[in-house]
Amino acid sequence: MQRMVRDKLFNLKNLVFLALAYLLLLIFDYYYFDDHGLQNRIDQSKERFETFDSNIQGLIFGGSNAMWGISAKKLSKETNIGFYNFSIHSNGFNYLNYFEYINSALSKQQKENTRYIIWSNIHPLDSPPYDDFSRQITGRLNSISHGLNLSLAQHIKNTFLSSSHKFIHDKDSGDFAEESFTCPVSDISILDTNLRDSIIDMTIDLQFHEEFKIEFDAYRDFYAQNFPNAKVFFVIPAAYSQIQIEKKILNRFILLSEEANYNLFISSPLQDLKYICDASHHPSILGREIRSAELSKLIINNI
Repeated sequence: MQRMVRDKLFNLKNLVFLALAYLLLLIFDYYYFDDHGLQNRIDQSKERFETFDSNIQGLIFGGSNAMWGISAKKLSKETNIGFYNFSIHSNGFNYLNYFEYINSALSKQQKENTRYIIWSNIHPLDSPPYDDFSRQITGRLNSISHGLNLSLAQHIKNTFLSSSHKFIHDKDSGDFAEESFTCPVSDISILDTNLRDSIIDMTIDLQFHEEFKIEFDAYRDFYAQNFPNAKVFFVIPAAYSQIQIEKKILNRFILLSEEANYNLFISSPLQDLKYICDASHHPSILGREIRSAELSKLIINNI
């Protein structure tokens, strides 16, 4: 009988210890979250547009495909239109976060000065879900009640076995800085053959899901309300391989774009590993030059 009581007390103590340990991990996970420099990127954009800049008439919106893949500097030089790159990792995790970021940085005057928007969206090449409304724009969960941002194993790995990779951006143009490009597909010094082979073998299909229609409508309303003078280029981004396109799927995107009065553009494949960084839709610095040159021609032909 006494042994059973001791065992119950021992189990209770263990449960209390585990509960306290998990609570401490939750607190550590939330308050010591590594945003990889995303908050600094947001603050830079706000500082960049503290005062109205009449030279900026073009804006680039999108997720990591536009971070790695589009250069506002190159577009500005080749089109004689000042561009700024507002792309951010994972499209801000959801479109409400992204809209709040853009609105916090741009004044009404700056928005009305915008004549061209490049909206480069990877979601037509991906399956839903596209938006995680449980997360802030930096990727951190909105509340401790949602659980851990990272597992204990991931925290140990990040703390002791690897260094944090920072997303660094050029303050003036918003472009992803060259020192942020770590390219295990095209850089022989850090070559990852498994990643390289998976990208070579990857099939990329144009997809149309109702979840994307919801997201598209949200962006359409946002652009209409905030950028009344802007022509929107709806860009499906480049990847390593040729996009597989069914005519009926393409027709849905064409109709969607025509109804919104957008210019739909499907980017050309990069098709050379030297143009790829660390994912099929993440160009290397050379690949960014290729993508940006193609978009410069698109803009020039539609001015």
